[in-house]
Amino acid sequence: MELFQNLANVFVPPWVRTLIVLALTALLGFCLFLTVGALLDSAERPDWIEASFYLIGVLLPLLLIVFVVSFAQGDAAHLRHRTDAFLTRLLPQTLAFFDNPQPDFSDPGTSRRSRRIAPKTKVRVRKNADSCIALYDIELPGERGFRVWMKAELNVRKINIVLYVSKDRGEREAILDALRHSIEGASAEGYKVNPAIGESDAPGFPCWSLVLIRQLDDAFLISSRQQLYYAQDLLFFLRAVVGDAPQLFVPRKETA
Repeated sequence: MELFQNLANVFVPPWVRTLIVLALTALLGFCLFLTVGALLDSAERPDWIEASFYLIGVLLPLLLIVFVVSFAQGDAAHLRHRTDAFLTRLLPQTLAFFDNPQPDFSDPGTSRRSRRIAPKTKVRVRKNADSCIALYDIELPGERGFRVWMKAELNVRKINIVLYVSKDRGEREAILDALRHSIEGASAEGYKVNPAIGESDAPGFPCWSLVLIRQLDDAFLISSRQQLYYAQDLLFFLRAVVGDAPQLFVPRKETA
């Protein structure tokens, strides 16, 4: 697995990939020619069948490795594409399960698959196609309709999470005190929390901003497992934040 992850970082120019594809096609054609020739003339050349299959067995692993290397896209454009896919697809799709809708209980003896229940949480994303920064508007279902504004800045192997809280929820000290338990939990999970709360109007209104920084693995952008783990872990963290300080995320129109 580590080998293929490292190969995925290799950048091969397009003209080199074209040559490799032509060489692979010619080599595969030659192996097939030997195999067909051995089968048609097995009486006179009994060793050809064994030799042809031996040759294919030796070359096949090499062909697979060369194929992976030839189509690996480790250049900056490919990494930007993976960054965009994480920020605009995987992360919002995961955060959409904020409300965690649950089906009725079922008997596992008669129902072997979990029922799919569509989430009711609305996640809106604002992001430039070539940017590594995305702003999220997360609207939870329910009578109170909690609203969470968040920004994610993904820098290949580091991510900054910025939580926004409307200024009408209190002063800096009150916001820090309300989020104290969540901040301690985030620190235990590897986040570095900026102790100073900043000011911003990124969501479109005056607010306080809390910045959390987390280092990621070098292979984060090419590892689906790590990306899914982080997205789900961030979901759990945001749930804890809203659970610890729900008064900070009541829609502004209710207090206007």
